[in-house]
Amino acid sequence: MFRTLISLIIFIFPSICLGDYDWKLITKSDNGDFYVDMKSLTIKNDKRFFLRLRDYKKIDKYGEKSNIIYFETDCKKFKTRFLRDMYFEEHMGMGKSKTLNEVGEWITIQKNSIGEYFNNFICSIKK
Repeated sequence: MFRTLISLIIFIFPSICLGDYDWKLITKSDNGDFYVDMKSLTIKNDKRFFLRLRDYKKIDKYGEKSNIIYFETDCKKFKTRFLRDMYFEEHMGMGKSKTLNEVGEWITIQKNSIGEYFNNFICSIKK
């Protein structure tokens, strides 16, 4: 499991470093716009691995305007978790950044949430 996680991070790392993305707008909300990087999307059985960009409407209390999070989503269990978080001082993942490399706990996706809308899209993709 750990080797698989490290391999996925190494695989996706060049995309993060070079900023070579294919952002697709998924939904807009009062708190920001949400995108998925179609180049980063990988499918393994019922799981999806992908980068999600959230472009904030307003600067947050930490002085950030966007974040890019590498997600693992289990479509069968309808759960998701963060594998890597990056927070940016500018919109659309630009400017100075901070990175958190802590794998998050599994979170059950709530009904009628942006997470549900977003994950319905991700889980509908078959490659």
